[in-house]
Amino acid sequence: MSRSTLPTDPTAPTFTTAPTLGIRATFTTRTARTLLVAATTAALLAGPLAPARADPSLADVQRQAAELRLRLDQLGVRQGLAVEQYDTAAQALQQATTAEVVAAADLTDARRAMTASADVGTRRVRALYMSGGPLGLTATVLDSADLGDAVTRWQAVERIVRADVSVSADHRAEVAAARTTAGGVERSRALTSARRLAADQAVAGVHAALAAQAALLAAADAEVIAVADQQRREAEATALAQAAVTAARLGIPTGFAMIGSDTTGRSGAAAARAIAAARTRLGLPYVWGATGPDSFDCSGLTGWAYRQAGIAIPRTSRQQYAALPRVPLTELEPGDLVFYATDVTDPGTIHHVSMYVGAGRSLYAPQTGSVVKIGPVGYGQIIGAVRPAPAA
Repeated sequence: MSRSTLPTDPTAPTFTTAPTLGIRATFTTRTARTLLVAATTAALLAGPLAPARADPSLADVQRQAAELRLRLDQLGVRQGLAVEQYDTAAQALQQATTAEVVAAADLTDARRAMTASADVGTRRVRALYMSGGPLGLTATVLDSADLGDAVTRWQAVERIVRADVSVSADHRAEVAAARTTAGGVERSRALTSARRLAADQAVAGVHAALAAQAALLAAADAEVIAVADQQRREAEATALAQAAVTAARLGIPTGFAMIGSDTTGRSGAAAARAIAAARTRLGLPYVWGATGPDSFDCSGLTGWAYRQAGIAIPRTSRQQYAALPRVPLTELEPGDLVFYATDVTDPGTIHHVSMYVGAGRSLYAPQTGSVVKIGPVGYGQIIGAVRPAPAA
């Protein structure tokens, strides 16, 4: 399959735009309609009706609004890709930081053990010196009263000398371990720095996508923005009403109850709990990088919902797709996670995940400026689905 074009935002199914007229709108919608009515009345008074023509100003506004929606949808996908990069980088930074802290604690312990063994060694050396050293201890054997006493004294000397050698060896091993641990700390610090830089770059990518959206809206006419918003709401309503039909075309079963109570198999009860948890988050804001409980990005929501069901899944949408058991769309059940990509042949282009809730609908956190909602599962290009399952 060739590389796919960018899909529309889940909140804005694609609609055909009006033809380009090349005329910039100079009237408000109300003014345009008033003029249209006046022109029609004048024509009626003047004689036979001429063929009806659409008001060019209104048509131009509608065309510009449709184009604005399309560009915003494309920037929404760009934002999703940037947020995916950020989530991955942020998780890697957290892991590296934790590893650095653990390595530093291990180094502290190793240095304490090294110091303690050095203190013990120093005390033993002092004691041996005061006793005449190993040779002095050996000389005490010569003062034995009989052979049995000599053997006993010799065994005691051997134990002391062997213990001293063992303490010295332990100290050398602890010194070597401390050096190795110190090297690990330096590597951990270098890795943390590299991942912090990657996270900073990912943040810059998200900010760039948001800035592009803001600039596009700032340059648009207020009436165009209002019409685009109205078009979006109408498109959402239409897409939601046709969700089951759209899902059926994709081979997705639509006969399940939306609460997930009709799920089957081992994951059924857990899936129902995850859906129930996710439904309590409806209306809460999308915030990129957020994992709940009061705001979410798309994979933050799916991860949070399944944690409430006692199942831990990976952080990002790409990690969830890679790690969890795959399920064909023809066998999709409520609670399954559905993934969307700009290229359905490349998991590296996944930018969004939703939770199927039945009846051709899914629950998801769309993008900045929107809230957790329920919409059609087949709004964009689906690369695949997975089914989180309880741990064995």
